[in-house]
Amino acid sequence: MKTFFSLVLICCTIVLSAQVSHIFSIDKDTYSITFSKNENNYDFTLFNVSDTKNKTSFTLPKLDIITFKNVMFENLKTLKSSMSLPQEDENVDRAINEVFYTAVANIDAIDDLNYAPIAGTITINKQVNIYRDVALPKVLGIIPKSNSDKIPGLLFKIEKVQIVFQNGFIQDVIVDGEIVADKKIDESKISVDIKEFVEAKLRFTNYYGIGFSSKMNIRKLGNTYLYTNQKENIDKKFTKPTKPQYSLFDLDEMSISLGEVLQFYDYQNGVYTTDYSPANQKISLKGGESSTLYKDKTYKILEARIFSDFLGFNSDKPNGLIQIEVDKQFNFNTTRYQFLWYKLRMGIGYLEYLKLNGGLTKIEDNKRLLIPDMEDEQATSYNGSNILINKRFSTPIDILNHQTWNIGTNANIFLIDMPTLKSQLHANVGFRFAQTKVQDSIRTINSDLSTTSKAKEYNFSYWQFYPEFVLHILPETRYGFYASWRQKYFYSLSENIEFAGARDILTGNRRENISKWINEFELLGYLYLNEEKQNGKLFIRWRLDSERGYSKNNFTQFQVGYAFYILGRGKQK
Repeated sequence: MKTFFSLVLICCTIVLSAQVSHIFSIDKDTYSITFSKNENNYDFTLFNVSDTKNKTSFTLPKLDIITFKNVMFENLKTLKSSMSLPQEDENVDRAINEVFYTAVANIDAIDDLNYAPIAGTITINKQVNIYRDVALPKVLGIIPKSNSDKIPGLLFKIEKVQIVFQNGFIQDVIVDGEIVADKKIDESKISVDIKEFVEAKLRFTNYYGIGFSSKMNIRKLGNTYLYTNQKENIDKKFTKPTKPQYSLFDLDEMSISLGEVLQFYDYQNGVYTTDYSPANQKISLKGGESSTLYKDKTYKILEARIFSDFLGFNSDKPNGLIQIEVDKQFNFNTTRYQFLWYKLRMGIGYLEYLKLNGGLTKIEDNKRLLIPDMEDEQATSYNGSNILINKRFSTPIDILNHQTWNIGTNANIFLIDMPTLKSQLHANVGFRFAQTKVQDSIRTINSDLSTTSKAKEYNFSYWQFYPEFVLHILPETRYGFYASWRQKYFYSLSENIEFAGARDILTGNRRENISKWINEFELLGYLYLNEEKQNGKLFIRWRLDSERGYSKNNFTQFQVGYAFYILGRGKQK
């Protein structure tokens, strides 16, 4: 039964949408009406609560009181209990007015959730210069040090540009076009036979993600280059000098400036706005075209993930049958640099983001409370009376296993972007404040040396500090995979419970050594249910937490989850 209800809870989040329901009465009949906004139309569904199978629906292109009253009245008449509904009735008129103004007020709220501010307008150039890497040839003396890296006499005519914006970066850009002659230059004054190069089809791409969220990022686009990836209509003579005095280059050394490709990015400022990047999206433009880019809609700002633990279905496992997690990433430093040798095609960034996160990890009632080991010691007080000193012990693993909720943050230290390996490596540090609910039994000693027990529940608070390494594999938009490792250090904020070693299963004796460090390994795969809208994501997660130095003291989780927007799904196209 627990399995059924947990899966139902997950499925229910999938059908959440931005619609509003309202209940009203006319005489002895009670009605329910739901309304939502679809594009520029307003959809309504009406039924009598005593006959839910008999429903009527209607759509209006706009909301005005006169049209709404007439359509609403006609739909009320179609319901069985409303056959004799008088049109000039004060109660009917009052009820319809109530529904209308409720709809107007709530649909405005739905519009607010769908509000997406303009990030900026991007314009693509028609033609750009072609450059060559002249640093090494200058050092070797192959070409004069005074030579420019711009290839004279040749231009690149842009046919199509595809750009993928992702988390404040231009994660992928493809520029297709052909080489054309620069009509402004006299061919007789340059040492290249231009006819051998024109109509050569080339594709230029980026090596790694390019920052696109700050004013500094946008200013540095002119120093960011795209390199050849594919070619057509090019034979061997293209890579050889046509005249002795001109040393040409390998195709891999050809480049164009991204700052020239993007002729202009007219970003929009605003109060407290310091991030100028658009929402995650892909655009495709021809040379000379422009496009207005928008930020995420309001309802997409907060995303939550709900998990159901398959291992938690067992009544002996307290891992948390249903868990909810929320996180929000804020871009910090979105500048990446060439990592090691340029042939590796990798970029590195540091202090890229800050991620706030939290969660409810114990929602069901099964074994929610931690019952610590109890060891009482009898002692004599300063006035000579007998007292019991209540000592409570537990391991960090047991405390984590019964965790109730947590809140904290992760800060990125560095990130290595490896497009050729279809992956990214994140190195982070983080901390969490967390609480575990404890069920205790406080014992006192009586004058006759007998003891009295009294049940007590309280919250045990603690910090967790950890480094984190995450490998994110990104094969394509629809699915991906995370592999991560964290080493958590436990710092207690309470004197109620002392950390102690785990008990030996055979002897019952405690291990003398106790580690406050916990190794956490996690594998998480995700799948977008709607690749285009990216508004639904399924997860499968396996996690192992074990005591450092004594891996036998551990617990595991195997979970299925679903991500949803806390503020609803907004207007769906």
